Amino acid sequence: MTTLTRRAAATTAALALALSLGACSISIGTPDSSDNTSTQTAQQDGGQPASGDDSGSASTAAAPAGANPNIVEPGWLELLNNADATVMSPTNGQVMIDSAFVNAIVRDHVDTMTLTGTEIDIAATSVDHLVISGSFIDVYVEDVASVTITGTYVDVIYAGNPPTVDDTGFNNTVRQQSADGDD
Repeated sequence: MTTLTRRAAATTAALALALSLGACSISIGTPDSSDNTSTQTAQQDGGQPASGDDSGSASTAAAPAGANPNIVEPGWLELLNNADATVMSPTNGQVMIDSAFVNAIVRDHVDTMTLTGTEIDIAATSVDHLVISGSFIDVYVEDVASVTITGTYVDVIYAGNPPTVDDTGFNNTVRQQSADGDD
């Protein structure tokens, strides 16, 4: 295979992947919901996550109006200030995301939040039970009572009291946000 042929094949594969990810959605509803009346779907524009500055410079973002002023974690602040993040409310106390490349902010109290997708960044105010079986997920939550993780490469960062944690996954972190905002 010539170099030109290999590059064409790689470009075609990358294009096919990008097009297949363009139809991602966020489903919000009860996990066993089968009718469309209790499920809302929000399309992600372009299916790609918002990317920050990868130059390594420190974030100087501040909490947006109405947000908890005690939030100092740079990734959390970046998500809260992300104009492209989907803002949602739970349906019947439930939030369920089983998509890829999602940036979301949940505004109201959640009884159960279930995350089974990949490449999810989500911020929430209050969650009773957080269940994660997906991978490459960052959750920022002010108050969370319990966390169950069976996924991989999950980071749960909270601002309140430590939750009860059951982690049977791989390479996961559940921690309180840093006092000075540094990881």
